[in-house]
Amino acid sequence: MNELRATPILTGKSAKRFYKEINNKEMSNEQREFLEECIDMVKDSKIREDWKMIYFTSDTHFNHDNIIKYTERPFKDVNEMNNVIIKNWNKVVKKTDTVFFLGDFCFKGSFHKMRSKLQGEIIFILGNHDFSNGVKSVITECQIEYKGQEFNLMHDPNPYNSNYEYNLCGHVHKLWKTKKVGKVLYINVGVDVWDFKPVSIQQIMEMIKDGYWYKTKTSTTSKRTIIT
Repeated sequence: MNELRATPILTGKSAKRFYKEINNKEMSNEQREFLEECIDMVKDSKIREDWKMIYFTSDTHFNHDNIIKYTERPFKDVNEMNNVIIKNWNKVVKKTDTVFFLGDFCFKGSFHKMRSKLQGEIIFILGNHDFSNGVKSVITECQIEYKGQEFNLMHDPNPYNSNYEYNLCGHVHKLWKTKKVGKVLYINVGVDVWDFKPVSIQQIMEMIKDGYWYKTKTSTTSKRTIIT
């Protein structure tokens, strides 16, 4: 079994948002249970030995039509994009696996529909598009330890965090897959640079072992885009 220590972090803004939501009398029992699970994860940093496989991904942007144009995704429309990403996800991730999702899950109002189509336990880290789309996580950053290796997980890598040697992020889409800032390595786990499917922690460990960032360019030929 895998051994992982996870310590989720929430900001004051996220905590305030959580407590406002949890006290909302109009919330369904399902929504309340989902939020309670989020806060339990924030409180719980013990080693988990029941997670079979661990994956990372971000920036699926389900049901976001304009993302196809902005990031030059190879899909004719949003339905094709949704279906391909869901199919790829479920080929890789099993029901007993855990996925750390590093932000920007879907467009407004489609969270529950899209989440129901995906296998695995998903731990959501908030992205800049996740405050009005139904994602009820309160986690803005997460530090994990796997087989003695520490990783810092966040959505937006900027400002760059020099406290951790290895950082996993999303947000930058096709701008780069890996980036070295001084002695600190950033790995983009977004779908745009991972063939639209999650990446396993074993793949991440192999990248580090093999010095992947020394063998490839740190940025792609695609121009930087602002996602709105």
